[in-house]
Amino acid sequence: MYNSGRLKLIESEGEFILGLTLKIFNGHTMGQIIPFIDTGNGTLVYMGDFIPAAANIPIVYVPAVDIQPLVSMAEKEAFLAEAVSNHYTLFFEHDFHHECCTVKETEKGFAAGKCFRWSV
Repeated sequence: MYNSGRLKLIESEGEFILGLTLKIFNGHTMGQIIPFIDTGNGTLVYMGDFIPAAANIPIVYVPAVDIQPLVSMAEKEAFLAEAVSNHYTLFFEHDFHHECCTVKETEKGFAAGKCFRWSV
């Protein structure tokens, strides 16, 4: 399969195709890929298990299943600062109550901003 040219392995971060950038995080699992999607109206970030729910946005709220919780915390802090600066929309796979949210920085750290349903 690999030699056929039909399979493209992802070996590093970067733009995979136009409008889709892939970044690698290692706190939850080694090499977890998080897609950043340019919607034309901003960036939608599919959170997967990196930040599974809006309740996990505060730095110290790390799921017990993360294999490297201290790495998770450092990665989250850097990502959330970037999310605030770039006005990212976070899309959650595991959040029963919130499909998407923005991120804000408060005097106590990062928190969910406006929560909403994604609409095209």
